Amino acid sequence: MRLEKILVFLMVASIFLDDYIIGYTSNEVRAQSSFDFYYYYLIFLAFLTFYAFQMKQIPFLPSWILLPLLLLFSVSLITGAIFGRVPFSMIKQIIGITFSSVAYYNLVRYEKYDIKKLFGIYLDIAFYVALFGVVEEGLRMNGFNELFTDSKRVSIGLYRVYSIMGEPYFLSVALIPALYYYLNKFIGVKAFRVRKFPFRFLIILACFLFTFSSAGFIGLGIMGLMVLYNHGFLSPTNGRFVVLLVLGMLLLPSLDTGLFSTKEMEIRFRDSYKAFGASENLSKSEVAELNSSTFALYSNFIIAQKSFSQNPLTGTGIGTHETTYNEYFGTLFGKRFLIMYGKFNAKDGNSLFIRLMSETGIFGLFLVFLFIFRFMLGRRGLKIPQSMEFVIINQGVLIVFVIRLMRTGNYIGQGFFFFFFLYYFSYILEKNTEYKTSVLPANSPAHL
Repeated sequence: MRLEKILVFLMVASIFLDDYIIGYTSNEVRAQSSFDFYYYYLIFLAFLTFYAFQMKQIPFLPSWILLPLLLLFSVSLITGAIFGRVPFSMIKQIIGITFSSVAYYNLVRYEKYDIKKLFGIYLDIAFYVALFGVVEEGLRMNGFNELFTDSKRVSIGLYRVYSIMGEPYFLSVALIPALYYYLNKFIGVKAFRVRKFPFRFLIILACFLFTFSSAGFIGLGIMGLMVLYNHGFLSPTNGRFVVLLVLGMLLLPSLDTGLFSTKEMEIRFRDSYKAFGASENLSKSEVAELNSSTFALYSNFIIAQKSFSQNPLTGTGIGTHETTYNEYFGTLFGKRFLIMYGKFNAKDGNSLFIRLMSETGIFGLFLVFLFIFRFMLGRRGLKIPQSMEFVIINQGVLIVFVIRLMRTGNYIGQGFFFFFFLYYFSYILEKNTEYKTSVLPANSPAHL
């Protein structure tokens, strides 16, 4: 059915549509708005309506995710009520998380849990988004920079690409699973390698590099480690591990003249090490020397740390970090820093880990890390042809989770719940005795 294919395609494409908001495009207006109505909400609504009529049932969430979410929401509402802090932002986050998770779960369910098919659609879209990014770089370098709204040139003369997304960093995060997949097709384990995809691999890699995202480059490093792990290089009992360790020690001092040689990236890594490597909090004079990106992360961390110390078990409730930020910023940093830097990422904490620490405390952090470690796949499945793709999908999404914990505090952006369900079902399908069918049996845990 043509409508079905269009809706499924648009649902997957929504991963890349975070910059499209009904009513405005200005970052300043967006920062002051109490609610972002993304165009993909209309896609979600259209798909869920189609699903209800086609399947003749109301879209729902299974108990394995519904119950933890209800518990998390309840704890947040109770905590907010106790502290007299139930802002609209809390209700907004609860609605957004519920709407997004219901939409993506029922997308997977509608496709009969065929995550290979859905991931294939994602790979196609990611390629064309990356191709647009590479073309963008070419146009910028040849004097057509005025065609694009935003412009950030790095010290080596190239431009940071946005493609169709709002920030280069968001683009790099959205491309991570695709880049990891094609990296494994190129240099992964022998049984998975199919080197007929070099063009796609090179285009996505080029676009990824052109983002010049420091978090993206960390993700690239993790990809390299994962590939080595899959090859068995990272086992201490393997002689190759010792060789690799020695090579790493020899090459590490020269990294600042290689991949990370842009002045901007050197500053970010240096300032981040200065801010988070110190045994004590920085003085205000030291904070004033930080670049704006590092200050955003550091200031949110210090404020979240203050919030966590007062509410360690439950935090202050989902959606309350901005309120906490406004409450403590003046005391901890002063008006001078507000004038210097502004309110950087006050809404999302600049990091999922920081935001969870502030808003959900130990309880929320425990749930998130339990999910990540419980459904993480090792390399054993790479020995089974039918399950290799599930392992690579799972590992690619794991890298997304790691980077988001470091850098992105948004609970739903860049298709978070799309990848969330790919992660879960890749594990279930790989472990299921009937994984060869790519369709779960009726009594599978995923149907609970």
